[in-house]
Amino acid sequence: MSELQGELSELVDLTLQTKQAHWNVSGPLYLPLHEQFEEQVKEYREFSDRVAERILSLGASADGRPQTVVRTSPLGEYPAGYVSDEQAIRIEVDRLSKITKNTLARIERLAEPDPVGQNLLQEIEYTLEKHLWQMRIHFARPGGTGDGLPYTSTK
Repeated sequence: MSELQGELSELVDLTLQTKQAHWNVSGPLYLPLHEQFEEQVKEYREFSDRVAERILSLGASADGRPQTVVRTSPLGEYPAGYVSDEQAIRIEVDRLSKITKNTLARIERLAEPDPVGQNLLQEIEYTLEKHLWQMRIHFARPGGTGDGLPYTSTK
C-alpha cells in the first residue's frame, strides 16, 4: 500500500507544480508550453485518481491531503512568481526525472504483492517518460542528446 501512496503523493505534487508552470510560464515558448502543461495536468490528475482508486480497492484510504503531499513528496518546492520558458522546462525535466525513477523502483517492488498496481504504474511510467522526452526535446541540438539533460529515468 505504501508504494501506491508514495506514487499518489508524487502525482498530486506533480499535478500542482505543473499547473503552477501552466499559469506562470513566460517567454517566447509561452503558448506551446502553456498548452502542453495543461495537457500534462489532465493526465496527471487522471492517474492520481486511478492510483487513489487502486488504494481504496485494496482496503486502505487514499491520502492526498496537502500536508501529506508536502511531507512525503521529494519533488521540492516550485518557485513563486513568473518563470521563464527555459526555467519551466528545466524544472519539469527535473521533476519528471525524479518521479520516473521512483515509479520504476515501485514497479519492481509491486511485482509480487500487487500485479494490478504494478500494471497501473507501468502505464503511468510510460506517460511520464513520454512527457520527459517532450520536455527535453526543447533543448535538443542537432547531433546531440539534449544539452546534458537526463533523457529518461533509465539512463
